[in-house]
Amino acid sequence: MISLLQVENYLILESSFKSNSNFNPDKDVQISIEVNRQQLFHESDPHKFSITMRVIMGPGDDKPNPNFPWSIDVVGQGFFKFIQLPPSDGDIKKYIDLNAMPILYSLIRGYVSQATALGPSGRFIMPTLNFKTMAEEVKSPEIPKPTKKKKSIQKKQTK
Repeated sequence: MISLLQVENYLILESSFKSNSNFNPDKDVQISIEVNRQQLFHESDPHKFSITMRVIMGPGDDKPNPNFPWSIDVVGQGFFKFIQLPPSDGDIKKYIDLNAMPILYSLIRGYVSQATALGPSGRFIMPTLNFKTMAEEVKSPEIPKPTKKKKSIQKKQTK
């Protein structure tokens, strides 16, 4: 069954990778991850929106001498559309939080995996995240209501 939500395109806008020369692959990896997003709805088409996601990974501030393979900072953007709009704003938010966000994160994960594969610390596969918990913690932006354009009527002035 095809989802109501489809990916139209995605881009990597920025990326930075730095290998940790002190990384020990025989020890547990200790890395922190931060995910930020910005959502933008299309001006005139309520079926379309984009998400810009920034994923930052590196040593956790709370651990002395953490064992991490890479410091990574990637910004990706995904363009999505609904084949048909879900019945409610709540359903739209669920599709965005529980479908669009994981899709874009997975696309970034693939990019990071490919980019790190040739580095001295080896391929890094980003951890799986719980987007349901993230959706509960982060308030989604309000979904704009489509506005009807008013037709302008010009009156001829008569003298």
